[in-house]
Amino acid sequence: MVAADAFSRTVANGFGGADIGGPWVCDPSSGLSMVSVATSVGQLFLGADSYVQCALEVDVRDVDLTVTINVEPAMAANTTTHPLVFVRQGASGSQYELELVVGENQGELRIERQASGGSAVVAMASFGGGFQFPLAIRFRVEATDDTHLMAKAWPAVQPEPESWLIEGYDDDDDTEAAGAIGVAGFTELDGTTITFDDLRVFHAGMVSPDQPL
Repeated sequence: MVAADAFSRTVANGFGGADIGGPWVCDPSSGLSMVSVATSVGQLFLGADSYVQCALEVDVRDVDLTVTINVEPAMAANTTTHPLVFVRQGASGSQYELELVVGENQGELRIERQASGGSAVVAMASFGGGFQFPLAIRFRVEATDDTHLMAKAWPAVQPEPESWLIEGYDDDDDTEAAGAIGVAGFTELDGTTITFDDLRVFHAGMVSPDQPL
C-alpha cells in the first residue's frame, strides 16, 4: 500500500499526518484555515470561487486510488462545486485528475490532464439526476506511453461495481513521471463543505483492475 488515511484524528489548519504516506501538504498555505480533520473526515470549508489542495508526496507513478467524498449543501442554480483527486503531480503542477462537477440536480465525472501545454479532458460521463452522496470513487492510472486511465463512482452505501464507468488513453510527456497524490476542491457557492474519507492508494501493479478495493 502506498498511502491510506481514515482521518480518525482531530486537526485544525491542515490535515496533519496520514495513517500511511507521511504528512499532508496543503496549498495555498494561506488557505489552511479552510482545511481541518474532525468527525473522522478531512474537511475543506470553501468560500465562493476558492480552491485548496492537499497532497501526499509519495512519488508514485502507477496508482489505484479510492476515496469517499461528500459535498454540502446541495448546489443552487447556476453554481457548481468541483471535488477532485490527483495523481502524478509534478513540480510544475502537471497531473492527472479525477474530478466531480456537482451542480443542481446534475453532475459529471471527468478524467483530466493538467500540463504545460494546457488541460485536456481524457474521458467523461454525465449524470442527469446528479450524484448520490456520500460517493465512493476509484481512479486507476498506469503505464507511460499511452497512459491508461480508468475511473468509476458509486454511492458509498452500495458495493463497488465491477465495470469501469469511464476510461481513456493519453500520451503527454509532462504526466509520464511519478509524483504526488492528493485531494482538492473548488466551488462557486459560498459556504460549501467538501469532505474526504477512507483514502486508500495502491501500486497499480499490485491490484487487478477488476478486483474491488
